[in-house]
Amino acid sequence: AWKTGLMGKVILKSFDDTGYKLPRMAMSDEHFQKMKAFGASVSEDEFVIVTFPKSGTHFMFQIGVQLLGNGTVDFENIQSHVLFADAAMPNCTDGTIITIDNHREVRPQRILVVGTHLPVMLFPVQPSSKYAV
Repeated sequence: AWKTGLMGKVILKSFDDTGYKLPRMAMSDEHFQKMKAFGASVSEDEFVIVTFPKSGTHFMFQIGVQLLGNGTVDFENIQSHVLFADAAMPNCTDGTIITIDNHREVRPQRILVVGTHLPVMLFPVQPSSKYAV
């Protein structure tokens, strides 16, 4: 809990007025704003998984993918089935990896698993969407 002192000022950065802090290297202000805009527009075809860092995030992604695929989904890379909203990949050239910028084109017809570490207060709940927190 580095809320005060030099470490809190150097390592952590607050992105908005809620006081929620993320590591400075985690994402840019621009990507954070994209995440908030995405969170406010989650559709009924998106299943949002909110986890605390280091608490089994990828395991939860796999559970979500298998639940939506009736346990029959095989894949080599989880990122071709899950949008991890926290990951900013501006220079990614692999068209199969789902990002905030390409998720509607890559998965237009299928329910999408969306993962984030943002607390629910920063990822607003949409009544028509599905969530696992």
